[in-house]
Amino acid sequence: MLTASDADKGLENCDWEYKELSTRDEVIRYRHPVTKLVVVVKQARQNTDRTRSLGKEVEFYKLIKNENMTNPLILQFHKAEQDSRDLRLYLQSMEQGSIKDKIGQARGIGIEQIRRYTRSVASALAYLHDRQIIWNGCSADHVLLDLEGNPKISGFGSFRRKNKDGKTARLEPEEVHRRLRWLAPEAANASICSRRTDVWALGCFVVEMITWKDPHSECTTRTEVAQKMMRSGDPRPPTGKRDDESTPSESELLVFLDSVFVTKSSQRLTAKELLRQSQFLLLDSI
Repeated sequence: MLTASDADKGLENCDWEYKELSTRDEVIRYRHPVTKLVVVVKQARQNTDRTRSLGKEVEFYKLIKNENMTNPLILQFHKAEQDSRDLRLYLQSMEQGSIKDKIGQARGIGIEQIRRYTRSVASALAYLHDRQIIWNGCSADHVLLDLEGNPKISGFGSFRRKNKDGKTARLEPEEVHRRLRWLAPEAANASICSRRTDVWALGCFVVEMITWKDPHSECTTRTEVAQKMMRSGDPRPPTGKRDDESTPSESELLVFLDSVFVTKSSQRLTAKELLRQSQFLLLDSI
């Protein structure tokens, strides 16, 4: 795991004395008393699954920093701190919260918003995939909105780099358990992950926005999801029905989902191909 000094190299040097604004689970929001800058602090006790996940996030941000891979669609990272008890990540605050929060507040997500958010996330995926990075984190709670409603992706605790030696990238059992509802069949059944695994998860993210529920909502337990993925002839999550048939039409949305929910990963479109070919994501339709 990276040390705090290792993670801080070349990053913004600020006074991190903050006034606490709010706490939810293990995430705290702080505001600097002078600059008024608001940051989010994700923290975890040492030697836990969450600590390992946060350590992977630090590794991801160090990677993109070292390779100058800045992108406005990726949540900004300020610094990391680690002591004998805790690991803390200081991240950009996104004032409107996550897409998951928006769904939970029952404000509704119109089809035009769904298309805009989907295109942004697909663009972020194409950017990462061009750099041999697999996100393994696409879901409504990891797509965040700033004050103007612009989306950024976050949650890189399960990221992988595409193996150059030809070996298959794999997920740990805890990662499979945690993300089962968003996993493609090859990841759920064999722990195999690839850039096309991210594309299946993109479809699951769209399903969340359509149905206001987690993927595979007809399954009440992870065991039922696992059995469905292993034994069912159709492992896709149900998409539900929409009353909103404004442009783009519901048929375009369903065609998009058909192109990502392809059981055989080699036949699944890539994020870049989706951006070029999917009528649902065409720029001139937005």
